[in-house]
Amino acid sequence: MRLRQELLLAYQAFATGSEPETDPARPFAEHVAWVESLDRDAAAAYWARVMEGSTGPWAGEPQRTQGRLTQVQRALDPRLTDRLDAAAKSAGTTFATFAQLAWARVLADRGGSEDVVFGVTSNGRPATAEAEAAVGPFISTLPVRFRFAPDEPVTAAVRRLHLQRLEAEEHGGVELAVMTGGRSLESVLVFDNYPVDASLGAVSAAVESDHPLAHRSYSVAQTEFPIRVDVLRGAEDALVLTFAGDREPPHDADELADRWVDALHTLAARSESEQEKSRQEKADGGTDVPAV
Repeated sequence: MRLRQELLLAYQAFATGSEPETDPARPFAEHVAWVESLDRDAAAAYWARVMEGSTGPWAGEPQRTQGRLTQVQRALDPRLTDRLDAAAKSAGTTFATFAQLAWARVLADRGGSEDVVFGVTSNGRPATAEAEAAVGPFISTLPVRFRFAPDEPVTAAVRRLHLQRLEAEEHGGVELAVMTGGRSLESVLVFDNYPVDASLGAVSAAVESDHPLAHRSYSVAQTEFPIRVDVLRGAEDALVLTFAGDREPPHDADELADRWVDALHTLAARSESEQEKSRQEKADGGTDVPAV
């Protein structure tokens, strides 16, 4: 993100006849040193506890040499994303956590198990100002193991998942293979919510009309996992499922996308129902709330 911001600032400066003024980036070596200072044994022990007894779903062996990727995309209704944003704010979590919970529900229903595993790819930066000011290959993938609890309200489930993710990030200083016990994840979620178009538009509007900013957006889908799930937030919100080319796409590829959208609708509706019942509790003396 920082590199993109600096490129936009440099363009704006040069287009107006001035020199760009940017603060020097923090050395990536500092992050490497920080990772090396982490307790790898403690991290490995943490992940061994988290993954003990897990049945996945894990990835099978590739079925063929690399072929063409298969993609399935679904647009997200702005009304749905608004409802989920509001639900996330009310629960003290994020839209991304609701998307993860919805994907967990899809995997649970698909595999017939309330105990599921998938990956989440994030920027991999520790929550420090120094890390935000650095440029380098921070991106990392952490496994998520989530077990649905009987009769657990949506709000409680999404908060529990959120706390699990925060705890996992504290033990991210080891390789993914160590985290999973040598097993390969079947699916991974990737969240892209950086407003590129808005940033480019702001810079374009700030320069002289004879220095227009022309740009094109290119997207290259690649994945080392059988299923890559992208959540796109921006001018148009969407879900994109990419299936690796080294195996046949699952027979239910289209259904997976539809089920995920359905799960998001269900979470939004149940979260709203819980909020309404919570408001009524003050007058009614407490009522049950729907489970996930």
